[in-house]
Amino acid sequence: MSRQMKLGAFMRPTTIHTGAWRYPGAYTDANFNLAHLTHFARRLEDAKFDAFFMADHLAVLNMPVEALKRSHTVTSFDPLTLLPGASASFLNSNVATTGDDFDAYRHSLERTVRKELERSWRVFTRHPGAAFQIVTGHDEALRALSAMETQQDARMRHLGLRFMLNDETCAAFYRSLVSEHLASGYAVLTALTVGEEVVATLLGVRSGSRYVMVRISNAGDKWSNCSPGRLIIERTMAALHRDGVRHFDFSIGNYAYKRRFGVVPVALAALDRGGTLAVAGIYLSDIPALNYQKHLFQERALVSVTANTREDGRQFLDLAARIPIQVSTQAYRLDQANQALVDLAGDRVNGAAVLTIGPPSS
Repeated sequence: MSRQMKLGAFMRPTTIHTGAWRYPGAYTDANFNLAHLTHFARRLEDAKFDAFFMADHLAVLNMPVEALKRSHTVTSFDPLTLLPGASASFLNSNVATTGDDFDAYRHSLERTVRKELERSWRVFTRHPGAAFQIVTGHDEALRALSAMETQQDARMRHLGLRFMLNDETCAAFYRSLVSEHLASGYAVLTALTVGEEVVATLLGVRSGSRYVMVRISNAGDKWSNCSPGRLIIERTMAALHRDGVRHFDFSIGNYAYKRRFGVVPVALAALDRGGTLAVAGIYLSDIPALNYQKHLFQERALVSVTANTREDGRQFLDLAARIPIQVSTQAYRLDQANQALVDLAGDRVNGAAVLTIGPPSS
């Protein structure tokens, strides 16, 4: 049986790189314009292609569809196919590493932060029955989780924001997390209480020496004089440190209260001597305060992505024509595509291999 190569086109109507330059005549809504996609398919039919793969999949987009139509790119991820490779985000995590001496870590925080935490604990413990605890009982944990749901919902309503974590599916997930993993120590639920009242709660997950914060809540204005949110974080960190935790991940979101605890994005904390961290995002939250000795000393570099405009693209092409840039190519007819692949694999192509569309050789 003769072997025959099948031609399939994988086409993204617009680019997938957020920093890319788009041809001025391109369709801004190419990803959502059915007539334009149909035109693609017909042109491929004319060229005798066998398949048109559009990467049709269940996906989570990075912005509303109407906004995407104005963008030169569409970035999305498939939550199902990416699940096996899921791991901590190197771009969004904010980690505080304490080392073995928690007192030394606490002393490394700004003096105003240390004094505020000390004052908050004194104010809180003036109330009879005030206590911090790591919740271990199942019923007690569900009661604390219920208080967390109520407190977070009240906070979001006060801010006028939509809150989704208490819908039926999300609530069931968190209750399952606590019910099934509290005893093993993977799920960690802590609380500040005064008698029967839950003042603040913090839910996280632990794996070895690493702890990741998931949800946090507090009872609001009534207790604002003792900063219960920050206080429960500090008490939880101290308790888990005594049990061997050294890395505290404050998770996504670059908020001021996290910076007070000395968090640093994971990518910076992991950067080796002489390494370069390239931030490829077009939009980014504020970069937290850095420790020069830990994060930049010994020739570490932090650089951003180049922001190119259409005019930059035109000037680049004009400059390339004036230099002129010498391009080396090796042409193959379409019916020689297999040989081109063999030559590429054998490093026998000088420059770029190019397939030319024309009649096959006789």
